Amino acid sequence: MLHSSKPLISSLIVVLLMFSIACKKSIDTSTDEKVSSEVLQKIYDMGFNISGVKKVAEGYVVEGDILLKPEQLGVSSKSPWIRMGETEQYRTNNLVYSSPTSPRNITVSITGLSSDYTTSLDNAIARYNALGLSLTFQRVSGSADIAVVNESLGGALGRSGFPSGGNPYNTLRLDPAAIGSFPDINNLTTIIAHELGHCIGFRHTDYMNRSYSHCLVDASNPNDEGAGSDGAVLIFATPATPDPDSWMLACTGPFDNRPFTFRDIVALRYLYGIPSPSCGDESQRVINGVCQEAGRSIVSTEYDDLHNRCNIVYYYMWSNGEVSSQHNTREPGQCP
Repeated sequence: MLHSSKPLISSLIVVLLMFSIACKKSIDTSTDEKVSSEVLQKIYDMGFNISGVKKVAEGYVVEGDILLKPEQLGVSSKSPWIRMGETEQYRTNNLVYSSPTSPRNITVSITGLSSDYTTSLDNAIARYNALGLSLTFQRVSGSADIAVVNESLGGALGRSGFPSGGNPYNTLRLDPAAIGSFPDINNLTTIIAHELGHCIGFRHTDYMNRSYSHCLVDASNPNDEGAGSDGAVLIFATPATPDPDSWMLACTGPFDNRPFTFRDIVALRYLYGIPSPSCGDESQRVINGVCQEAGRSIVSTEYDDLHNRCNIVYYYMWSNGEVSSQHNTREPGQCP
């Protein structure tokens, strides 16, 4: 995640600079080692912008806060994209293995950081755990699935990566020099929740238009991200306009607090939700103690003129954001 504010000496300078650079990206885009055209092509094919790709010891940094390891390049993902309108999109490159029958507890440790960071990590964990997903987070001491550590990142607030082999990315780096000596707890909670989102497979919400978050965008080099080679799944009941409050926006201001929006929750539950008990057929579930009929969201249609029928791919979605797996059906007549 990118942030523009830097530790400042006086409150007056803080106020002045917050107005002047609140929307400026602060990322070191220089590379100590030239990135080959072959590597850049693989990164581009994965759907990332290749402007400012930086070679580091463990791999390549893209979008300011995502680390791609060499073994991840050129690997085709079978996970769904989640499209939220025309300019707003999440993408899962890989997922953490979990399911309603095999829930997953992800342990998280934190070292080398102040108590403000520990408090914010606990708050971020609580945000996820409140959703009743098939994966949960737990802070532990010692060995953990994800280690939160202190590291200089050249201006980025935090950095993490995507899952591999069904496991979350194992390191979440935070840079106190970029975040500031006295961080706003809600803002720091949002930063950590954002990086945890990468660790379990989420990409930036403003994938198609990074000017929508607090990034300062050069019209000649918008640093938008590409579409990549994976498929897209439209989530039912989400608007065709951007979400200014998503926890996975690429950039943040110094006091932004972004708990999960309704559409964030839809996306999280789509990937990691635990279905509620059924109270009838497959389109019904018990929601808040009441049997509720789902809305049907059509993913795709194909008209079969030979048999005068429509082949429909769809899924169900309930009022609390829970979604079913995809279904297929054939209905007589023209497609809806």
